[in-house]
Amino acid sequence: MDLQRKLDCPATMQIRCIKVYNEYSIDKAMCPTENSMAMARRAVLKQINEKSKSDPEFNFRISTRFYVKISLSSAHFNHPVGESSTIGQYVDRRIVEKIYELVNRNITNISELKRFLDQYVDNELFPGLPEERRPKKTNRRYYPCRQDLRNYVAKAISAMKYCDNDKEALQRKIQDWQSRFFYRTRDAVVNKTKNQVLLKNLFSLSIKSHGSNDCWKDMGANSP
Repeated sequence: MDLQRKLDCPATMQIRCIKVYNEYSIDKAMCPTENSMAMARRAVLKQINEKSKSDPEFNFRISTRFYVKISLSSAHFNHPVGESSTIGQYVDRRIVEKIYELVNRNITNISELKRFLDQYVDNELFPGLPEERRPKKTNRRYYPCRQDLRNYVAKAISAMKYCDNDKEALQRKIQDWQSRFFYRTRDAVVNKTKNQVLLKNLFSLSIKSHGSNDCWKDMGANSP
């Protein structure tokens, strides 16, 4: 059913689903009054309930009927009726998903989008249907206007940058920063500082060790 904006329109549509037990029936000739008809209905329902309780595996032969009651077109108010009513429809979910897919492929030109969407509607959503059974070009649900396309393109681009998952959004932001800045974690800085201090201490220790050996050599050379 087409999704339309209902602006205080009094028109309604009623659908009633009725299950018919084919093995059970009521003879109207035996029920001349409403009271007798009600009693006959209760008796039949009692038989059905008793049968289902006594034999749970029994398969009733059931047929389902739908009765639909729709208001006349003259009962509609505050919104267009007929082909003009397709102008104010919401864009179909599949069309929106296709727009997001095209934007992810870096197709953001409105004219290009319309061409791809027209092909998508004709070849994938309604393939092989005659022209009279396909949606009209004025049907905004399948043929969004240029302003609709601009809005959805902007939403798709924004969705590519941000997402509802905070962790994923942070990861995307970090990747964006890394493309422009040099990203270095605190652990890397601390480890680098520790390594520099360790190398400096080892170098100092090595110098002291060599200096001490030279001193012992000099003392040994001067001893009698």
